[in-house]
Amino acid sequence: MTIQIVTVSSVLLLAAFSQGLMADHQAHSPGLDAWSADRIYHPSEAQLQRESRGQVTIYDGFTDMEVEKALDHGFHRMQSMMFTRVKITKDGQEVIDESTGEAATEDDGCDD
Repeated sequence: MTIQIVTVSSVLLLAAFSQGLMADHQAHSPGLDAWSADRIYHPSEAQLQRESRGQVTIYDGFTDMEVEKALDHGFHRMQSMMFTRVKITKDGQEVIDESTGEAATEDDGCDD
């Protein structure tokens, strides 16, 4: 009986903890996946050490608003972040490229 109570308590505690983590990620920006939010807003000590040695993490498909927020939050780490295919927004909504029907992205200058 005691083992069952401990097991149930552990499961409930784990569920509550994971819900709190998910809410924390969503509080930053609803478009970010958990991996990206962790890397930007809660870097591990190992990640910070890799960045101090020059490693860059590439983030793909963020909106321009998400990039601005990430850079504001991690200004001291901005040299370790690279953003590709940044989606353009207007009035908080993604702009759609009429020729492709997909999200319009900023020109990164790599195709020139």
